[in-house]
Amino acid sequence: MLRAIFFAIKVLIVIALAVWVTRQPGVVEINWLGYNITAHIGLVLFSALVFIIVLLFLHRIYLWIARLPAFFKNKKSQANVQKGISAVTRGLTAVASGDADASQKMALEARRYLPHEKGLTLLLEAQSARLKGDEVKANECFQALLNDKNASFLGIRGLLSNALAEKDHPKALEYARKGLDMNPRQPWIIRTVYDLEVQAQEWENAAKTLQRAMRYKAIDPEQGKKDQMAMILYQSDIMAAEGDDRKALQLAKKALKMDGGFTPAALYVARLLQEKDNKRAAIKVIETAWKAKPHPDLVSYWDALAPEKAKNNPMQRLRWFEKLVAWQPDSDQSQLAAASAAIDGGLWGEARQYLDRAQSLRESAALYKLFAQLYENTSQPEQARICEAKAWDAPADPVWVCRKTGRIYEQWSPLAKPHDSFNTIIWGFPQNAMMSLPFQSNGQDDFLAPDILLSHKP
Repeated sequence: MLRAIFFAIKVLIVIALAVWVTRQPGVVEINWLGYNITAHIGLVLFSALVFIIVLLFLHRIYLWIARLPAFFKNKKSQANVQKGISAVTRGLTAVASGDADASQKMALEARRYLPHEKGLTLLLEAQSARLKGDEVKANECFQALLNDKNASFLGIRGLLSNALAEKDHPKALEYARKGLDMNPRQPWIIRTVYDLEVQAQEWENAAKTLQRAMRYKAIDPEQGKKDQMAMILYQSDIMAAEGDDRKALQLAKKALKMDGGFTPAALYVARLLQEKDNKRAAIKVIETAWKAKPHPDLVSYWDALAPEKAKNNPMQRLRWFEKLVAWQPDSDQSQLAAASAAIDGGLWGEARQYLDRAQSLRESAALYKLFAQLYENTSQPEQARICEAKAWDAPADPVWVCRKTGRIYEQWSPLAKPHDSFNTIIWGFPQNAMMSLPFQSNGQDDFLAPDILLSHKP
């Protein structure tokens, strides 16, 4: 509306000027080549105006004709871009569906219509080459993507995926760190760097990356805390092997401080303290751990810490184990520990009381094995056989098991041999441990695959 009003005002001004000029007196006289031309000033000005308008009109026609080739070229270029984008879209769809021939065809078509495109077409060519099994060509395309600042991360991601597929973990770590530099807050790349650093046993770098992973939610906080403890205990073990017991104990205490009920840390600290002849402190560590979380591994060490007078006195030894019962009376592990001590000392009545209490809390294979042992020692072979049969049918007892492989271990370790997966040994049941294995395991051969277009060929 305002533009129309402004245009009308300009037209009125021009008309007013034209009227004013025509009303002014005066003539224009031109003598040229023997001709004498006389005209009113208004007519001359009007003719000049018409001439200028015609000249401008002819100039516009000239410009329009001059621009025709560029116009048609631009129209063709736009059509090619649309065809190229369509080819890329269909090609990536073919990659996702695993159609190698179609993806290669679309890659060639995309390159024909988008010869100067350095991003999507190279990505499509790389994926097509991968589907065809041509990893050399795929790597060349991903390397070429690094030269495009807008698509360089696609190149890094593709090279990383290829390195992981080829199990070239040092190269994968190099690419993953470059990707992390480009996207320092991206959870999946943080987690990939962490997993690769753990596999390479670069513990200092892994500890720093773990902090970042927890900050940006790349790893569950609870799992992150467990990994931190496992890392610290592994470093403590290295210090002990190198003869630096002071540093080893310092690190082990740091892990235990994070979770006083973590049995491996408690046992490790207690052992180091006992080696330093600090038996009282070792006993306190086991006591704290038992109060937090009773565990059968603590029982044997508790026995080793028993006073000398209790080792040859069955009743005194039972009293030593009854401390475990006092600290955790509702734990079947407390009752079983006291029952085992009573059986070893020939205290059959006390053993039966503790076994009955344990049975009321939880039936287990360990419970019925102790019952069978009790009956054998009290000349009741028939009852012993019945209990042995019950032990076979009773719920299995938990064990140290690798949640990645299902392999059973006698004790916990930061690295699960022989495959060296990090912090995958848990206290549980083999079948449950395997079922609870997360999509991204905590270590070695399984890495995040965040994008189907960058996963390895099927």
